[in-house]
Order: sequence, then C-alpha cells, then structure tokens
Amino acid sequence: MEITPYGFSKLPPGTTVLVQDLSVMNGSAGAGGGFFNQGNLILVRTVVSHNNALEGAGVFSTVGSTLSVQDSIFEGNHAANIGGAIFTQATST
Repeated sequence: MEITPYGFSKLPPGTTVLVQDLSVMNGSAGAGGGFFNQGNLILVRTVVSHNNALEGAGVFSTVGSTLSVQDSIFEGNHAANIGGAIFTQATST
C-alpha cells in the first residue's frame, strides 16, 4: 500500500462523523493510518487494526478536535514514532 499524508479518512474541522460497526484495516499514512481527525470523531463498535503511520497509526486527533471511543477494538497498529493505537492532542472520552 502506498503511504499517503492521511489514511482512510481525513475529517476536517467542524465535521462530525459517527463510525459504527465498521472495520478500518491496513491503512498507511504519515499521520493517522486509520483516521486523521480535525473534527468530532465518534467510534462505536469499530475495529481499527493493522494500520501504520509515523504518528497515530489507528487515529491521529489534532488540537481542537474531539474523539469518543465506545466498545471498540484497536489491535496490531504500528507507529514509527508515537501513538500506535491513538495519538491525541484532542478532548477524548
């Protein structure tokens, strides 16, 4: 897989996205192999697995964003620098 600046999904500021009952796998990016979050990301019963990134392999959440994770699984994600599953500068629950 080609390494891109962002993984499967880039959420811009001001957006709200609910991801429910979904698997996000095998993404590769500089930041946020699964999700690069600048908005409001809600993960419910979501599997985030085997993503790769320099930072925040599963999820990278920036300052000013919010991240909520409920009944979800993070497994096998790998970050070269920091945040294998999640790297957040955000408000998180």
